[in-house]
Amino acid sequence: MRGARALALLLATAPATAAAHGFQPARLELQDLGGGRYASVWAVPLGGEGGEDGREPLELRLPARCRSVGPSTQELVDLRSVHRDVIACGPRGLRGSTLAVVGLDVARIDAFVVLRDASTFTAVLRPDAPSVDIPEGAVGWRPVAWRYAALGVHHILSGADHLLFVLGLVLLVGAGSVRRLVSVVTAFTVAHSVTLALTTLGLVRVAQAPAEACIALSIAALARSLVKGESAPSRAVTMAAGFGLLHGFGFAGALAEVGLPERAFALALGAFNVGVEVGQLAFVALLLAAGALAARAVRPGWRARSRAAIPWAMGAVSMYWFVQRTIA
Repeated sequence: MRGARALALLLATAPATAAAHGFQPARLELQDLGGGRYASVWAVPLGGEGGEDGREPLELRLPARCRSVGPSTQELVDLRSVHRDVIACGPRGLRGSTLAVVGLDVARIDAFVVLRDASTFTAVLRPDAPSVDIPEGAVGWRPVAWRYAALGVHHILSGADHLLFVLGLVLLVGAGSVRRLVSVVTAFTVAHSVTLALTTLGLVRVAQAPAEACIALSIAALARSLVKGESAPSRAVTMAAGFGLLHGFGFAGALAEVGLPERAFALALGAFNVGVEVGQLAFVALLLAAGALAARAVRPGWRARSRAAIPWAMGAVSMYWFVQRTIA
């Protein structure tokens, strides 16, 4: 565990100006109106790397047979440029065609595509895969499961706030008892899965901005426990479960960006949860493995310094996020 602490120091002291959550994608939503016509909503986040005049340099490329038939409007909503239009793509519609977004590699973000017609088709376009082929018919359950599982893995591994909290749990529990560590991580997983499901089903509604600010506070509370040396197993499980409920609202916000297919709602939700858990466990395993290697190279004096510095660095970063999110 000493090596994990040393490695954690490097992670926790990363520049605070980095985004706490990398999950701010562009989004294209297409609603079938019949007769090959679609209501289109193209939302692009403002600001960010590679843009000019505060805009992301993204270009949406629809099939050549598609054309705008209006009315077309553009407005700013929640720091996004939202372009609404009605497009006509002929008798074939969009099925069997290719959609692409140019500029994702420059903007360094993803783009979500949601097509709602007789069935719901979703896809995530990334800088290394900026286009998608829309199938002719409904998609089977396996592609849906893989797509949403991959989305879950991507979300947890791109969410610095969630990872920092998991890191704090590992440090709070210690590596002396794998069973205890697994129980704490499992408590966190079960808790955020509950609020994710309740929010996605519409049974609980929580504003996303306050939830994200409170997630930052949860990291600060965990850092305080580390500073005070509170490592009782029961306290670790309670914190993991209690704050896990809060983190579930953050996951729900990410999933809401993509939407869930109506005919495979439970499958997609379950696959997303599995993906989050896989990414989370992979992070824990990587941390412990790298920590074991680092323990041999870190001098005893640095180990003591790292034990004292890590929680303070976590607290500083989390409070920066809290202020940043509160102002935003």
